[in-house]
Amino acid sequence: MLEIEAHNMVICTCIISDEDESRIRQYIHNNPKEFQYISDQEVIIQAIKDLEINLYENYVESDSYTDDVVWSEYEGRSAKEILGGP
Repeated sequence: MLEIEAHNMVICTCIISDEDESRIRQYIHNNPKEFQYISDQEVIIQAIKDLEINLYENYVESDSYTDDVVWSEYEGRSAKEILGGP
């Protein structure tokens, strides 16, 4: 048996409540200078981050994929030992 690590990326589709959506719009409206050089989509994302909106109150895991495969620190043998080398 060989132990490796698979880094998994989980994509969540998050539903923002009407109340939080209003908070986001108000925050953007009250801070126009902070958002003047970025796209509308980036403005909304930045406001969500700034307001620390709870993204996991209502969400669905919509996708996942392996991002990377790396050597595990829990594998007790060296690569040479596994490959049968000296």
